[in-house]
Amino acid sequence: MKKGESPSATIDSSGPSSSSQEMEPRFRALVENAFDAINLLGADGTILYKSPGKARPLGYGDGLVDHSIFEIIHADDRERIARQYLELVGHPGESTRAELRVRHASGEWLWIDAVATNLLHEPAVGAIVLNYRDITETRRAREDLELSARLASLGTLAAGIAHEIDNPLTFTLGNLELVERRLSSMDASDVPAPLRAELHQIMSQVSEVRKGVQRVAAIGGDLTGLARVGSGPPVAVDVEHVLDAALAVASAELRGRAEVTRDYASVPCVLGDEGRLGQVFLNLLVNAVHAFQEGGPPGMVAISTRVSSHACVIVEVKDNGVGIRPDHLSRVFEPFFTTKPAGKGLGLGLSISQRIVKDLGGELSVESVLGTGSAFRVTLPMAVRPVTG
Repeated sequence: MKKGESPSATIDSSGPSSSSQEMEPRFRALVENAFDAINLLGADGTILYKSPGKARPLGYGDGLVDHSIFEIIHADDRERIARQYLELVGHPGESTRAELRVRHASGEWLWIDAVATNLLHEPAVGAIVLNYRDITETRRAREDLELSARLASLGTLAAGIAHEIDNPLTFTLGNLELVERRLSSMDASDVPAPLRAELHQIMSQVSEVRKGVQRVAAIGGDLTGLARVGSGPPVAVDVEHVLDAALAVASAELRGRAEVTRDYASVPCVLGDEGRLGQVFLNLLVNAVHAFQEGGPPGMVAISTRVSSHACVIVEVKDNGVGIRPDHLSRVFEPFFTTKPAGKGLGLGLSISQRIVKDLGGELSVESVLGTGSAFRVTLPMAVRPVTG
């Protein structure tokens, strides 16, 4: 068959000529008006013919004729499809089916549902007939549905866990607050001078433990909130105060692994929730630390605030770590997606953070260059009034 030649040109003409003449236009019409794209392939995967007209979802036209179909198959799918194809070539008359990713002419990766039938020993065609259709949107819808089911299950599980730990957390928090009050009420003049500095340190440590217990309770609430919309309207929040609080909690993670710089502009309060925003900033800070190789030289984490031109405040957490691979960048906010080793994280931190920011009417975005670092930006609407009280 010559390049671009209609498959009707290879029909065996040894039979009655009238029958061949009748079948040729019907076969051509069938191919040219098929809902699926139809390709004819050689035994080695070379594209011999592509159906014309509307059934060309990949955008190449005749540009791939005489090229191997494997040139446009995603590297992660290529070996699997090659095995299926080789098996098919050895079994005339049989078919095989697969879902795989192929590169569109624009460079985008599409999912296709493909059926290949071996007609290599059939004189009418003499090729592998490949029918396929674009199922990218269907695949995405299916993945979204599966994700929704997983989130619903997670919400049920998290609600049960939160209920189980709520009582001991409440007991622990109540006792810590009692200890804080007792320590604060002590008359410093009754404490021997050598012990006053130690007492002050103990009071500070108890305060940090209380904040840690409160954070555990907040994490439980955020896990439960994965399967439901956040509750309560946003209020005016001082982002500088929340950032400094998150830095204090993350100080143990940052110590020895990263140097932190702060560039706070004079920004107004934002609409938000102090506890939930603190969780977002803490997640971003911990993620920045994890961008540096353990045992390597300390990295740099730069925190900045500024006002955008759209009545919003932007908080940026930027690191000079390893960066994020381009094929991972679009997935960093997916629940359960993580590149960390097993046991180092569930891949929920950024997903929870994005959910919190969206619930507050804002946006969480990321830019990253592999080997250079990443920048996460939280954009939040300004509050209509300053913090009072």
